[in-house]
Parts: sequence; structure tokens; C-alpha cells
Amino acid sequence: MIPDKIVEKDHPGSSAIAAISHALSVVGASVAKSTVFDHLINCYGGDDYCIKLPLPLVTLVQSGKAALGKSNCVKEYMITPRPDMPTSEAISTMAKIHESLLKAVYSKGGVSAKNLSDSGAICPVYDKPEQGLDAIADAVNSCGFEIGKDFFFVLNASAHECFDYEKGKYEVITGMLKSPDDMPDFWADITGRYPSIIGLIDPIRCEENLQWNKICSLISSRCLVIAGKAYNRPGLLKDEKLDFHEFATSGVVMKADGANTITHIVECSKKMSDLSNTIILADGLHTTNNTLLIDIAIASQARFIKMGAPVRGERIVKYNRLVELDAELGERRGQWSPLKFPAIPPKAPTPTPTPEKGLRTGDNTPTKE
Repeated sequence: MIPDKIVEKDHPGSSAIAAISHALSVVGASVAKSTVFDHLINCYGGDDYCIKLPLPLVTLVQSGKAALGKSNCVKEYMITPRPDMPTSEAISTMAKIHESLLKAVYSKGGVSAKNLSDSGAICPVYDKPEQGLDAIADAVNSCGFEIGKDFFFVLNASAHECFDYEKGKYEVITGMLKSPDDMPDFWADITGRYPSIIGLIDPIRCEENLQWNKICSLISSRCLVIAGKAYNRPGLLKDEKLDFHEFATSGVVMKADGANTITHIVECSKKMSDLSNTIILADGLHTTNNTLLIDIAIASQARFIKMGAPVRGERIVKYNRLVELDAELGERRGQWSPLKFPAIPPKAPTPTPTPEKGLRTGDNTPTKE
């Protein structure tokens, strides 16, 4: 059996670390008589800090191994607006896209198809990944916008969830197995046929680092290769020495929960930004109507904020807060520039060393396993 990534052992009370950090930030802002994000900026950024609102990364469809249908290779279908679209327009439009997609799914599958996940995403029956991409593109068009121009795809593959540890292969579609060596071409084909995909989260397990780097080599000229589960939590990652020749990324997903303090998030974000990685701050499944995540995203200069679908009170309140801040900040607010590709230098697997002159094949010639 092929082992999974070694998971950090939790210590009693560690899940309260983030909550305590969040509470202290609110108290500090209250004492300073300022907004939470201004307080955090003063703590971590200073006067030269450029305030940028994170772009909403909205989960429209939940699929994958645990969902209905045969398609296993995409867990979340997400969209994000172009950077210059006003926040109010982007959020209201994505809510309409979600509603349009829900109606389309309902009309085809009936009441039983009208299922929503914990994050508010639609859970239709898809037998291949292209179905989700085509359905969302149709919903975007029905709202008068164009996918690849006004809105873009980011896919969460969560490859570790569709990996068969007994067979050592990925079951991308039920009954269709792909070896780690097959996965780079698999994702290169999909992103090539759908150029509106600008981000791919965990396309393969981090244990297959050569194949991961090959994916970077094939698609990084048009698409971010983002690590979610592949990296350790921010509290550990901020102190780790990274070698992109061993494992390359152009983005990282971080969660402001568990054993991560706000300081961990901000320091790790700065470290990964200095390494040309795009920062995505993600909400947890068991979220509340607290909007602190947006303040943390601003302080850590996260480009994207991932909060689920634009439904249900605990998420609507966060999207509304983004709209309010867009109006309140006025001239203080900076604007994200379009993504630049290649986001990371293409990384090819390290070639096998050739035999030194004078040695015969098999004479202890060094090889790459």
C-alpha cells in the first residue's frame, strides 16, 4: 500500500489557537479604535501598505469521489471575476450564475437533483469533468457574460481523494485509472481545451513530485498550479525552506483556522508571495457569520478569498461585507493587476545522469529512482 502524506499530530486545545488569535485582533482593533484590517495592517504592514480587496472565488459545483456520478477528478468547480470588475457587480452576477445553474440542473434532473453541499454548492450528477465546465459556461452566458473574458475557472482537484492506494493509481472517472505518469498529460489536455481555467488546486499528490513538476512544465504558461493539501499548514510552512527544483508551485491555499494564528497567515503569505505564489485564503466548512476572514485576507494581501457559494446567511454576510468595503475604502483601495504567465518557470523532471566515460552500462552508474 502506498502511504499518504504524514499528517501533523494534533495536541489538546490546538484547535482553539486560531480562535484566540482572532479574538485578540478584534480586541486590539477596539482599543485602537480602528477597523480590524487597519489594526492588522498597522501591526504587519505599516504606512506603505496597499489595501486590495480579495477577489471572490465562488464554489458553484461540488463533485468528486464523494459525490454522485462517475467523475472523480474535480472536487470543486469555482469561478472568479476579472480583476477590474466592480465588487458589487461581480458578487451579484455570481449569485445570478449560481441561481441559473441551479435552475438548469433542476430542469434536467428534477427535485432530486436540487442538492446543495455544506458550502452551498450544487451537487449534480456528472460522469466526466467536462460536463461541469460546460454547464457553468452556459450559466455564465445566460447572464450576459463570457467565460474566459469576464469570469474564469479555478478547479480543486483534491487528487489525494481519488487516489487508489491499493493500485497506486488515480481513479479520475469511475473505472478509468491513471498512473501518476499519466496525470500531467491528463491535466494538460483539459486545461488546453478549456483555456478559461486559470488555476488548478492539487492536480496530483505532492508525493509524486516529479509528475507534479511536469504538470508545472506543461501548463504553468497559462494556469496556476496551486498547493492546498500539498503544503503543511501556514504555522509550519512559514519556517520551512522550499526548493522549487524539488517541488514547484505558483499558488497556495491557506485556512485561518485550527492551529494557525493571524501572524502565521500573514508571515506565510509574505514568504509565498516573495516566491511568486498567488495567495488564496479559504473559509472552513463549519463557518459562522463572522466576517473577520476578510480582514485577515486584506492584511495578508491574499488575491483570492474562497468562501463557498453565495447562499446561506453565514456566507452572504461575508460577500456583503466585501461590497461594503468596496464602497467605504474609495481611493484607499488598490486594484489587482491581471495574472501574469508563466507564473513559475517551467520545471521538468531531473534527467537521469548518463554513464561517465569509461564505465559500461551496469557498472554502478548512478540512476534516478
